[in-house]
Amino acid sequence: MRTFAAPTILAALLIALTAASRADACIWDANTLRDELETRADVFDLILGQFPHHGAAYWQARLVRLESTLGEGPSQEDAAALWNDLGVAQLKLGRFDEAVASFGKVEELAPGRYETLSNLGVLEKKRGDFAAAADYTRRALAIKPEGHLGLGDHYVKMLDWRAAVAANPSTPPIHDFLGFGYVDGFPVKDLDPRQSAKLVLRVREAIAKGGYRDPAFSPSQGAEFDERRLLALIRADRTFSDAFLVLGDRLYARRSRNLAIWAWLKAKELGHPFPEVIDARLDMAFDWLGQAVSQGENFGLRLHSREHVVQVARDGFAQGRAWVEAFEATEAELTAAASGGDVSFAEVEAALAARGVRRYEPPNVGVTGVRIGMAGIMGFIFGVPILLWVVSVVYRRRRARREASVEGQGGR
Repeated sequence: MRTFAAPTILAALLIALTAASRADACIWDANTLRDELETRADVFDLILGQFPHHGAAYWQARLVRLESTLGEGPSQEDAAALWNDLGVAQLKLGRFDEAVASFGKVEELAPGRYETLSNLGVLEKKRGDFAAAADYTRRALAIKPEGHLGLGDHYVKMLDWRAAVAANPSTPPIHDFLGFGYVDGFPVKDLDPRQSAKLVLRVREAIAKGGYRDPAFSPSQGAEFDERRLLALIRADRTFSDAFLVLGDRLYARRSRNLAIWAWLKAKELGHPFPEVIDARLDMAFDWLGQAVSQGENFGLRLHSREHVVQVARDGFAQGRAWVEAFEATEAELTAAASGGDVSFAEVEAALAARGVRRYEPPNVGVTGVRIGMAGIMGFIFGVPILLWVVSVVYRRRRARREASVEGQGGR
């Protein structure tokens, strides 16, 4: 009969056990933050705000150049574009009255331009007059329906939502800025979302009664949802809390639960006017993850505590702000070295890389570990006895050979 060496048998058994374990492990890859980042790194950077945008030094240098060029007496067509750019620089530096005057010059030289109306909308938003901002933006969209950066009507919807909140600061909004109810998709019915304390309680109870299942939660389900526009809106206004709440909802519906948690926490950090609906979402996410990890087939996984995840996210938000500060400081240095000339984002990022400054990457929080699953457990249960039996057989055979060899030598 053919025999196999012990190392060969051991290797085969270990490979079988490892394969059984890894075959199930991939099922949970989408629930770990690092794995989600592999396909959604751009989304994580948006949540943290660690993406390039010009700082005050850039806009000040640009303002000086534009004022100099305008002083040279450009043509009427060139002057309209220059006054527009000057108004934008003034707006970015918070010099709103000067920006209004510059945009007024543009209107005199080239009346009814989309850019002028759109920029005045941004200016009024910066001033906090969201109703006026929405009016300018609607007039701009009548000229160019796709809007700036392809935002379409998302920007004006954001302004309408903020205007409604500003008009009724003591009453939390019922719907998100896209018009979906905050409790749409939750396993609760006939509940006034303004009853925030009851909302959290009812959601927790409904999830607990549901057992081990993922609630059918997707406020935008069944409706047209343009994630590209949502991400573009966050790039345009990284302080808009409700956009992060909606982003979290979308990520959760796509099973990117850890990123969803970070998006919801960002919305809360930005001072969302209805924090209770964010707490209800966090309850839902952690309750589901806790139930999922506790199942027998998920042996080998563990869930970090909610407090730990929240603290890591807060630290991450601080790290994101630090990256932005480093970016703006480096841009200011390069702008000064270029005597006020334009400096590209790529040049700034290259300088940051040379200095060893990297974007923040979070530790793997949420669900961690290797999912062994029932196949792995059964493989371990049956594999270990077989492994011990093989080792015992090999040991006995080798001992018998040694004894036979000793007897043979003694008989000579």
